[in-house]
Amino acid sequence: MDDWVVKESNVSQLVLPVGARDHAQGSSEAIVTLVEYGDFECRHCIETFRVVKEITRWLRGELYYVFRHFPAANKYANAQTAAEAAEAAGAQGRFWEMHDWLCEHSPTIRQAHLKGYAQELGLDVERFERERREHTYIRKVRADFRSGVASGVTRTPAFFINGGRYRGEVDVDSVLAAIEEAGNQAISRREKTNV
Repeated sequence: MDDWVVKESNVSQLVLPVGARDHAQGSSEAIVTLVEYGDFECRHCIETFRVVKEITRWLRGELYYVFRHFPAANKYANAQTAAEAAEAAGAQGRFWEMHDWLCEHSPTIRQAHLKGYAQELGLDVERFERERREHTYIRKVRADFRSGVASGVTRTPAFFINGGRYRGEVDVDSVLAAIEEAGNQAISRREKTNV
């Protein structure tokens, strides 16, 4: 077992509810919320990045997608750095652009690349670099990681659909089917409470 992997857990529910601290796409009013715990250097996360992009594109407005950091810093040299860079870009309103760039360029992420992309995004590069050097967002990244551990996450990617752990295949058809089922269950619960 890799030294970064936490002990297996039977927890199958999202412990930290989705809130204002999260990076999210879509409508918070959507009937289904998909939460991903990911690592920008994890090969499996990069493979599922394209799946999630396609699903969010198809379900625009019908799905609330949240990304949380779960960097395997002991396994991947730039995992923590990449997570903090995404947060530094997010502080300037460009989290998703940096998120996508990191996913598309993993595992070749280097410090110089981050600065160059920050320039391309039109970020205040001096602020971006200072915040990375000072680890301004390390608490946010660690809080995401701890919430993942508390929710039973042991490796990435890990997904939760409407708060319940998704353990199926991560391909478009399988995830869409699980999202549809979660949506139908949510609608059914709403109808029962409105009777």
